[in-house]
Amino acid sequence: MTLNKRLDKIEHLLTPKQAVILWLQETQQYRNAEEYTQFLRGQPESARPLYKITKQISQTTRQSMKDRPKEVVEDAVNRGVRDVCFLIKLHHQVNAYQMTEERVWSIVFAYLQSNLRAITWQNSYFRLLSDMPSIYSRVIPYPLDPETAAAVKSAIQNDVTIWEDFDNGDYLDEWFYTYLLDQGAREIPEGAFTFVEGKFKPQVTAENEKEVRDCFKDDIEFERFKTGEDYTNLLSTVKDADYAAHYDQMVKAIHQLVDSGDVKAGSSVWLETVPIPFLQLATLIDGEWLDRHVLVLAEVGAIAAGKGYQIKKIYDEHPLAWPRFLDVSGNDVDYAEIGNLCKQADRHLKKFPGRIKEIDGRPYLNFEDYCSWRGRKVKENLRSCVSAGFLTASWNAWIDAKGEKATMAEVPVHRLEYWLEEQDYMVCPDGIEERLKRRESQLNVMGSARLEQMNGDADFWKQMAGASLTNLYAFRQAVATIRQRYFDGTELLFPDLDQSLANLTKHTEELVNTFNDQVIKKSEDKINIEVLRQDTDKITAERVSYLVDMSKAEALDAMGENRAAVELVERHLEN
Repeated sequence: MTLNKRLDKIEHLLTPKQAVILWLQETQQYRNAEEYTQFLRGQPESARPLYKITKQISQTTRQSMKDRPKEVVEDAVNRGVRDVCFLIKLHHQVNAYQMTEERVWSIVFAYLQSNLRAITWQNSYFRLLSDMPSIYSRVIPYPLDPETAAAVKSAIQNDVTIWEDFDNGDYLDEWFYTYLLDQGAREIPEGAFTFVEGKFKPQVTAENEKEVRDCFKDDIEFERFKTGEDYTNLLSTVKDADYAAHYDQMVKAIHQLVDSGDVKAGSSVWLETVPIPFLQLATLIDGEWLDRHVLVLAEVGAIAAGKGYQIKKIYDEHPLAWPRFLDVSGNDVDYAEIGNLCKQADRHLKKFPGRIKEIDGRPYLNFEDYCSWRGRKVKENLRSCVSAGFLTASWNAWIDAKGEKATMAEVPVHRLEYWLEEQDYMVCPDGIEERLKRRESQLNVMGSARLEQMNGDADFWKQMAGASLTNLYAFRQAVATIRQRYFDGTELLFPDLDQSLANLTKHTEELVNTFNDQVIKKSEDKINIEVLRQDTDKITAERVSYLVDMSKAEALDAMGENRAAVELVERHLEN
């Protein structure tokens, strides 16, 4: 019997847990989920772990119980398949949880790191505090009702990159500048220039003159730089005229690409009255169809303005955040009144006499017909607010098809990022009012003057660092608990995630040690890392319970036991 045949025979004798553990050991050769997904891409469904292992367990169970009653065998098969499904889902949950939470952990770490020096220098407490609401508001998913969430999802999928932003934006500058450096262009040293009110100004001094002069091929070109006549693009080997000519060639090539249809053209309209910033630049599908719900929101903003409502400053800077309104008496407009405005706008749009079209299951109104409708609440000249561009998804698809060979006028070009992604919001079918109140209250407290009463910058930093380390320790312990309890100690995290978690924990501990050494005078006031590490039982138990229950729910749902799955999820929604 050959080695491969013996191995195959052994695999077919494994229990569900043993089979999943064997698969987990195989996944460790991939650094991260992206590498593993790339490995699976293009393979048949039968090669996917869930399909492959459940089929293997089903066959093994039936073979080992072939003399038992059919109902007993099928019950054993179902249990085995459910166990496999749960364990694989648990692996996915643990890795996905870290990938999601790591965004927040990293931002908090960056904040602690950047402000530790300010604390040691006794900088103002309010400067430390001022950025916190905006940081948290941008990274915590924003609660949306299902209709608005659907409109946001559609806006992301149909996002248009408009020419006005793209032609003179950061993307092209970065691509082109990087290309020139790769071609051997030489940068002008830092300190040899500055920008005053956006205008380039050379700064050649006795200290840097020789270094700067050596960057240019002769004294004539050096003098052109010193007078600000040339080389304002900060490359001593590329004249401004050459830079601009090549840059324009790249821009022209991209326009020609869109004109050819290889990347689909698109257009958007700016709707200033939409209360949600992300939806203000609304895509016109096929150049003529506008999402009905976006127009509902635009009319809500117009109605609010007509009532004399004023926008109130809030701490929430999430691109999906609604503003708060003040009425003519200066009082807060409550959520119930905002809901009434939405219903009023919806009823009014039902009177729209123009063309309506369903696209991807959503109603869209004809833009030109809306502009011509005398009854519309948004009175601006909307036709003048239209901007042309191209579909972001179409550009990215073209880039993906080209791979590393994608160039425009010899300049490598790359994928475009979306301003917002689906993980940046949460859908709340049961209503958003309470979640919004809680969110607003938390952000207001963080930015409130009441925090002046705290015992200075050090106390606040101490609380932030302690909470951050506690979360890191709790998650690490939760992973260790799940590994031992369900996988016999087999590693769960992809190597990159495991290393990232270890690094983040280590560097945060180093910050705390610096804080203890340089800021805190009394030993009893120092952050006790060992106490934090040990005092995580409750949070660890909550993390384990959440990850396990979500995995069970996914497994039950996959097995058709939907009610049981919903009950598990609802258990955590109440918290």
